[in-house]
Amino acid sequence: MPEETKELVETEEPPAEEEVSEQILVPSEIEQAVVTANELSGDYGPILAVVMAGIAVMGGKKAWSFYSQKAEQRHEMEMKKLEMEQKSSNSDGQSPPACQAVHAKLEAEVSAMQKKVGLMEKRLLVMDDFDPEDLERKVKKLTKSVKSIREELEE
Repeated sequence: MPEETKELVETEEPPAEEEVSEQILVPSEIEQAVVTANELSGDYGPILAVVMAGIAVMGGKKAWSFYSQKAEQRHEMEMKKLEMEQKSSNSDGQSPPACQAVHAKLEAEVSAMQKKVGLMEKRLLVMDDFDPEDLERKVKKLTKSVKSIREELEE
């Protein structure tokens, strides 16, 4: 007969639930708003509590310091921007040497192009009186004279 072995199986019991308590720090302004709303109670007590808490947060010390810090940063940014604009425009009104060299090169190119355009305009003025029909008449006339000269030479 086979031997039967019995094993003890241990079952784990779930650990006892621990109570977790977290404390949420609430600013004193909000606590005061909730207490005031509870004192007024009535149907609109919770709504009043939320509104008063919102006013307390928006007008609280931290909010005021945030708003003042933001305004100060905006002012500093505007001042830095003005300083940069002043530095870029220089007090004597002249460009940096590198920019002056590029500017001179560009002016030379522009003047060369203006000369070319002037020559082209002169050519176009000559061609303004161009009449293609008149040219055709002259070509026909010349071809007739060439033919007549050839005929005379052949005779």
